[in-house]
Amino acid sequence: DMVPKTYVGMFVGALCALAGVLCIAL
Repeated sequence: DMVPKTYVGMFVGALCALAGVLCIAL
């Protein structure tokens, strides 16, 4: 239960970070 949750959290975190970088770049 903890592993999938962490995996999803990392995925969402990476996605948000990427979106933030793109927004700042634009």
